[in-house]
Amino acid sequence: MRSTRRVEVLTGPERRRKWPDETKIADNWAEATMDNARMEGVEKLVEVKAGDVRELPFDDSRFDIVLCSLTLHLLSVRAHREKAIGEIVRVLKPGGRFYLLEMGFASDLERYLR
Repeated sequence: MRSTRRVEVLTGPERRRKWPDETKIADNWAEATMDNARMEGVEKLVEVKAGDVRELPFDDSRFDIVLCSLTLHLLSVRAHREKAIGEIVRVLKPGGRFYLLEMGFASDLERYLR
């Protein structure tokens, strides 16, 4: 049985630093992610990469599942959101699943994903 390849697109610490008065809970996101993986015994199955959602550092059709949670609304320019979605679609295998949790821009996202 082949394993399912998944990627989660999320906001990293660079974006959070733009609001200095906010509570910092993700500045150590890479380390915290790996700590969680170690606690669950799956650290050999987890890889953390920093990058730009508009230029994902992965080959075409690499993932069976792409998760994207509360990230795209942070791209205030429509063309940037469309580029990000295009990248997500590019790395998703044909027939793969894209799970999106987002606020705002629903009509833009729906139109682009159809």
